[in-house]
Order: sequence, then C-alpha cells, then structure tokens
Amino acid sequence: VWGLDFQNLWSFHNCAAPGATYDVGRGAICQDLGARDMYYPPTLYKSFAWTAGLTFDQARLSMALVLVVALTLSFGYVALSQFLPGQPLSGRVAAVFVFLLGVQFPTLFALERLNNDFVIVVLSVVSVALMSRGYLWIAGLAFGLSVSFKLYPGLAAVIAATVALIVHRGTFTSILRFAFGATIAVLLTMVLDWADWKTYVTQVLPVFSDRRSGLNPISHSLRSTPVGPLIVASLITLGLFVRQKKRWAVEMGSITKPQLAQLFASTLLISIGAVTLSNGVSFDYNLILSTLTVLLLLRLPLGWISGTAFLCLMFGVYGPKALHHMPLLRESLLLLGFFLSYLAVLSPSSLRIWRSGGAA
Repeated sequence: VWGLDFQNLWSFHNCAAPGATYDVGRGAICQDLGARDMYYPPTLYKSFAWTAGLTFDQARLSMALVLVVALTLSFGYVALSQFLPGQPLSGRVAAVFVFLLGVQFPTLFALERLNNDFVIVVLSVVSVALMSRGYLWIAGLAFGLSVSFKLYPGLAAVIAATVALIVHRGTFTSILRFAFGATIAVLLTMVLDWADWKTYVTQVLPVFSDRRSGLNPISHSLRSTPVGPLIVASLITLGLFVRQKKRWAVEMGSITKPQLAQLFASTLLISIGAVTLSNGVSFDYNLILSTLTVLLLLRLPLGWISGTAFLCLMFGVYGPKALHHMPLLRESLLLLGFFLSYLAVLSPSSLRIWRSGGAA
C-alpha cells in the first residue's frame, strides 16, 4: 500500500471511536492497516491534524507533494548555500547531484512509505542555516522542535557538540546558546501537551525502545550488528584522529566565534545522519538524513579522507541491491563513512576554511 507509514497517522486522525491516542489496541480499532498502535511522539502526531476529514487518497497525495518539495529545497540549500561551510556547488552540478541522490533507494523508499523523517531533514537544515548566520539560540529552537518530533535528533546534537568541543573548546559558547534554544523548544512542546507526553514517556516509549528492526536488506540498526565493525571502524578513526590532532592547534589558532559556529554546524550535519544507526528500529528511509552528510562532503576540499568517506557512504547508502543483502558489510561501510566524515571536516585543508571565514 502506497503510504503505509502515513496511513497510521491518517487513520488515527480520522478515527471516530472513543478512546485516547495511546491506548493499547487502538490501532485495530481505528483500522490501521497493520493494526499498529501510535508510537510517534505527541508533537509529531498533533502536527498531522490537517489530515482529519480528508480521504486517504487526498491526504497521501498532499503528503507526497510536501515530501518531494521539502527534500528538494533542503538538499538544494545544502548544496548551494553561501552561508554553509565549504565551497557551494555550481547550480548545474547541484541540480545533477540533488536529482541523482533524490531518485535513489532511501528517498524512493521514503516516498513509497510516505515516511515523516523528511520533517527532521527540513528542521535540521533550517537549524544549520540559522546557526551558520550566527542566530544560535534560534537555531536551537528549530532543532529542539525536531527533538520533540522524533527524539533521536537529541543524541545527534550531543554527538555533534562533543566532537566540536574536542576540536576546539571555544565552541562551548556557541553550543551553550544553541542548547538554550533547543531546551526551550523541547520544554515548551512538552508543557503544552503534558498529559500525552507523560503517557508517551512512561508507557509507550519503553515498549517501542525495546523493538529491533534486525539485520535485513531494508534496515541499518547497529543494535542488531555484531560489535566487530564498530571496533574496527573506531580503531581506524582513532588512529587517524591521533595523527591529525597535532595539526589542529596550528590551523585553529586564529579561528573566530562565527567560524566556530560553522564548525559546529558541520558536525551537526554529519551527526543527524549518523545517529539513525543507533536506533533500534531504523529502516533505510531514515537514510535520507545521510544525504545531508554526502552533500557536505561534496562542499569540502577533496582529500583521501573525504574521498574515502564519500565512497563509503555512497556504497553504504546508495549501493547496489546485492550490497543490501550483505547487511554486515553495509553497516560497516556506513559506520566508517560517518566516522571519516568527521575527520574530513577536521582535516587541515578543511580547517583552513574555518580560519579563512567559512568559504573554500
């Protein structure tokens, strides 16, 4: 059924039967096609109230249009923006890459299921755009809203902040202002819908967090992966990290606060894609978020680290169908690709971008 994920939200918003949203068994009562209960956070669920009163065909056509436009604009902005770190792609090159990446499996899978992770793509890009222009606490508000929508972006922000702080302690001020805005957004959305959030956190989330998508051709969850790939990728990255660290002190010597904010924006663009690997249930439509990392790599100076990261992600995210049937290899490529992406951002040639004002 086209729009299977979306049908869950539509069915609940068009359910005439009495009962609360998070009641056990309500999915069957509301005629969800898989008898699925509501596992989405209250903020995301309420944002689809516009579907009430529409037929499923009307609603899913509208959703498909919004999804395509939102992803096209988001990917296009990351490719073309003068304000983001690195060198903007030319209009023709950007159009080619955005089109090619948009017709690959993750995006088509998201369109087939009408998955709602495109909202996280949009909010992440808005947040990074605001951050790169110096509006840090407002950027935090936008990103905090994404946390209220799907929760896992919160972990992405923690990872991004940690990497940025390791590189330069001067990012602390930028991160603090960003965290202030994000905290306000999360608390405000929870307070405005306290009853549903209380039910969700205490009753729904513990059950959902125990679920696993497993290792299969359409998922990529590290929670179902043996620890071997994690150890190997970590050791490779650690070795390269030690090798690069001595150069950072020289390259980062005269960096300014606005440039530090751009550094944090870069680590956030990578983390929002990488963090989907940590989810227990993580299907490949979530990998639309990794397109942000791929486009960032295209903006950076070409080096062996950035080139290797790009190839790992291209094969891991958009690779041939045969690779999807080798999930362990695919997970390893994804993990190494994201790890190397951080190092690509922190390579000497990339660090000169921050020192010179944010443009290659």
